[in-house]
Amino acid sequence: MPLLRLTTGRLSLRPPHPDDARAIYDGYARDPDVARYVIWRPHASIDDTCEFLESFVAAGERDGDHPWIIALADGTLIGAMHLRAQPPRAELGFNIAKPYWNRGYATEAVRAVTDFAFTLPGIERVQAVCHVDNAASARVLHKAGMRREGRLSRYMTFPNLGAEAQDVWMYAVAIGAGGSAQPLSPEGRSRS
Repeated sequence: MPLLRLTTGRLSLRPPHPDDARAIYDGYARDPDVARYVIWRPHASIDDTCEFLESFVAAGERDGDHPWIIALADGTLIGAMHLRAQPPRAELGFNIAKPYWNRGYATEAVRAVTDFAFTLPGIERVQAVCHVDNAASARVLHKAGMRREGRLSRYMTFPNLGAEAQDVWMYAVAIGAGGSAQPLSPEGRSRS
């Protein structure tokens, strides 16, 4: 499936391109604050970013994977988003460069990708996880319309926090009985 461009009021989510390496490296990939709660280490060199970008671009060639660069309307690269669709669910993840934190860009991007995910065949649920100490990402997911379902113990490793598996919050939104997206209750049933 060809990669699509998504647009919002302030953002353009576009397919990644190898020429994005410098902007990604300078913008957020080497920043330890951005990398704190993700599954990759801060990039030590532009070569690390080129390797990442090669795999990110390649992800778009696989069925069900949708990688995007998050850019402002003027083209300034501010982050990245990835959606992996595996019906009946899709899972998303995102990064935003620190100068663009607390401006609503992540929430806007998550909403756009969630809306897109529900147009894909067989997708009934969109979910995301974040480290239990990552209050900023938890706030983004909540503001984007997802509901915290619960804590998953020792669910994944965050290399910037150590070698042991860490706890995460699971957030999700699902298609309700009426066909519209609805936050899930903590018990996992959609609210009607």
